[in-house]
Amino acid sequence: MRPYDSPVRLHLVKTCTHRLTCALVALCCAVSVSADTIALRHRVAIESTQIRLRDIATLKGAQAEALGDTIVLSALPAVQSVRISLDDVRRVLSERKVNWARISLGGFRQCVVDRHAAPARVEVEPVVERSDRTPSGPAAANPAAPIELDSKLTVGAKVIQFLKDLAGGNADDVSVTFADHDAATVHASINGDRIEINSQSRGRLGRIPITIRRYRQGRLVDTSRVSATVKRDVLAVVVKRAIPRGQIVARGDLEVRALTIEHAHVVPLTEVEQAIGLRAVASLRRDMLVEPSHLALPIAVERGKLLTIECVGGALRVTTVARALEAGAVGDVIQVRNERSRKSFAVTLTGRSRATMVIGSHPSDGLPQRTAALSPSRQ
Repeated sequence: MRPYDSPVRLHLVKTCTHRLTCALVALCCAVSVSADTIALRHRVAIESTQIRLRDIATLKGAQAEALGDTIVLSALPAVQSVRISLDDVRRVLSERKVNWARISLGGFRQCVVDRHAAPARVEVEPVVERSDRTPSGPAAANPAAPIELDSKLTVGAKVIQFLKDLAGGNADDVSVTFADHDAATVHASINGDRIEINSQSRGRLGRIPITIRRYRQGRLVDTSRVSATVKRDVLAVVVKRAIPRGQIVARGDLEVRALTIEHAHVVPLTEVEQAIGLRAVASLRRDMLVEPSHLALPIAVERGKLLTIECVGGALRVTTVARALEAGAVGDVIQVRNERSRKSFAVTLTGRSRATMVIGSHPSDGLPQRTAALSPSRQ
C-alpha cells in the first residue's frame, strides 16, 4: 500500500471533502436567506403614464430598492386599467442583467394598475343645486358625464369606502360587490344629501348587510338596505404536499400563493419561515390554507416516556427521573409519576425529555412533601 493510500490519509480526505461540502451548502443557504425581495402587489392606482417597479411592487433590501426606478411600462395605454404579470417584471429585470441569485421575485401573479387623472381633491361633501326643470336620476349631479359606481357622487362609492375602512389593511387588496337587486340603490346620486351608513354585521369580510339613511336639510328622507360581499386578496401560506398529523413541517411542504379570502376569522400565515420546525396538530391536505391554529411546537416528551426533572426548592436543586403520564411540548405543564414512590405531580417541560418543578408551588397537585422523596439517592 502506498503512503498516500493509507486509511488515515483516506479518512482525512473524506473529512475535508465533507467539511467543504457543508461549507458550500451553508454559503448557498446564506445567500438564499440574505436575498433581497421584490413582491408584486395586487392592485395600485397611479397618475403617471409610466409605470415604475416601485409603483407596483414592495421592495425589500438595498439591491431591490436600487431597481425601484426601473420602467416596467413606458407608455400606459389610454384605458382604465392594465395588468402586469410576474413574467413581465422578470423579463424587464432580466434585460437589466439582474443577478437572480441575489434577488427573489414573488408576490401576486399579476398587478392591476388603474389609471386616473390628478384633479384637485376636495374633502367636503358635494352640493348640487337643482331646479324644477332639472331631471331626476343619476345624471342630474353631472349632466356632462355619466355617473360611475366608483364616483364619489354615488351611494355605492360611499358604501365601498366605508367597507374598505371597516376591513382595514391595504384598501387596494379589498374588493366589494353588491347584489344585482341593489343596483338602483348603489348607483343613485348623492345630490348633496348627507349619507349615513351602518353595518348590520359584526364581520368585516364576507356577506355584510348595510343600512343606508339619507338626510336632506337635516331631515331623514330615505332608508334603504343593501347586501355587500367583501373579499380580501392576500399572500398566504398553503400546503404544497400533504402533511400527516404530528409531522414536523419542512420548507418543501409549504409555499406562498395569492388567494382571496372572505372570512375575517381566517388569519393565514404569510411567510413559510413561520411554520418551519413546527408540528402539524392535524392532517393538512394539499392546497389547504395554513393558519396558526394548525401548528404547534414539537412534542418534547411522549406519554409513557422517561424524562429528567430538576426540582427546585429554595437554594436546593435535586435532579430525578419520572415517567410522563401525558405528552406535551416545551412550556406545557404535564403530569408525571415517580416510579419508586408511585406518586404523580405536575412539571413544566423545558426541553426534549427535560422538565422543571418548583417544590411547594402546587400543593394541590399531589407533590411530594419532602425533597428527599424525589432524590434518586434516597429512593
